[in-house]
Amino acid sequence: MNKLKCTLYIKSAEIESRILEYVRNFDTIEVLAIFKNEVEMLEKLTHLRPDVLFLDMSCAGFDVADLLQIMTKPPFIVGISPKMDILKDYLDNGFFDVIRPEFTLTDFCRTISKIITIATSLKPEPHDPTAAESPVALKYSVKTPLPKEHIILKHHRDKTRLRYDDILYIQNVGNVLKIIDIAGKPHYHTSTLVSILKELPFEHFARVNKSIIVNCDKIERVANQNIYLKDAVFHLSRTYSIELMERFDKK
Repeated sequence: MNKLKCTLYIKSAEIESRILEYVRNFDTIEVLAIFKNEVEMLEKLTHLRPDVLFLDMSCAGFDVADLLQIMTKPPFIVGISPKMDILKDYLDNGFFDVIRPEFTLTDFCRTISKIITIATSLKPEPHDPTAAESPVALKYSVKTPLPKEHIILKHHRDKTRLRYDDILYIQNVGNVLKIIDIAGKPHYHTSTLVSILKELPFEHFARVNKSIIVNCDKIERVANQNIYLKDAVFHLSRTYSIELMERFDKK
């Protein structure tokens, strides 16, 4: 085993993003799949045969012990749950480890290190011709983060991950922002235009008036102080027109 192969069954975009960010620090970890529903996970786990399954306890509707029994090579199951007071019950029911939803890089490293230590100790004897390649030593180094390709939208208890390239425009509608994607679907985010603009890539997004931010890559034309997008037209305020025209000139 040259790499520790992981799968994720997690519905929280924030937790998923954190795991993927932490995994990038390891040369010896590979994420095989991210499941969004129980049926897909149960169908593909046996085929993928991962070494580790990160399982969001808030969306687990099955018995982990049963899962371990039906798989010839069951994974190390790491539960993600805020209920640390019943940790012993989780461990007795087949979980290898349980971590909190707000786990840090240190917490992640500690769990992965334990898994690799145990996986290494369980390696087959060298004389066995059918023996699988033994796991390599854990290599960990903090890497320079890749540029983000998405934004996490938060509204009440809902969290949505939306790719920058899928955003058409953002509109201020009172004390909340309405984000329209390229399919015309609205998403909501509790923030301000000033704040969200700081989170978006400067070269792709611009404010065009006091209420609207547009994805510059989606602008079809600019005429008579109006911005024309796929299914929308917005007035271009003089306050923001010079900056926007400078961007078009550079392109």
